[in-house]
Amino acid sequence: MKQWFHSLSSRERVYVVAGSILLTIYLFWQMAWFPLAQQYQTLSQNVEKNYDLVQWMQQSSQKVHALQGKNGVKKQRSKSPIGIAEMLLKKYALNSKKPRMDPKGNNGIKIQLKEIKFDQLMRLFNDFEQVYGFICTEASITASSKKGVVDARFTLER
Repeated sequence: MKQWFHSLSSRERVYVVAGSILLTIYLFWQMAWFPLAQQYQTLSQNVEKNYDLVQWMQQSSQKVHALQGKNGVKKQRSKSPIGIAEMLLKKYALNSKKPRMDPKGNNGIKIQLKEIKFDQLMRLFNDFEQVYGFICTEASITASSKKGVVDARFTLER
């Protein structure tokens, strides 16, 4: 190769060297720089989109908190868990089913209900959570032989 290069005229050697340099620059551009530049541009666009999404989520969060405050849904915590449970069971006419209620610490209660409508149970859970700030930590719901009727055991805690 060295012999071949020296056998060329000086003008041809300049062309070969210049061509080699240009080819090296072109290959570097195509194999390294161009893909990196494209990836950088793609990532920059993704960051902008995600930034816009974060701003929208923050604004929506503020709106949700504002709407929750306007509805007046404030969690009532002053009553005992058993008193609240008796009141809600009476509200949904579930106290005639002879529910079993056992306190669990100062802020919890275990309740066992037999043959209640599933829809009533879900409304009961909603009131416990939305109005009184209870969270269901354990639940066992079993379908009864009647359609839409269940037996339920659950634990609620604040």
